Amino acid sequence: MADEQLRQKIGAEVKRLRLAAGKTQEDLAEYANLHVNQISFIERAQVGVTVDALNRVCTALDTPLSKFFAAIEE
Repeated sequence: MADEQLRQKIGAEVKRLRLAAGKTQEDLAEYANLHVNQISFIERAQVGVTVDALNRVCTALDTPLSKFFAAIEE
């Protein structure tokens, strides 16, 4: 899988989970201790995301990393 395609899948899954949880980007940023711009950039696949940041996002969305990665591999 190409880097761009992976960033797009990660961003789409973060957004899907965020919306399913009824959270705004601001809410997610606060819960994950990230800047709201970083959440926006991740969702729009404009930046790569570190495992640490993705772990904080998944924790804030009550989703294990293993489940997150399984979802983007489908």
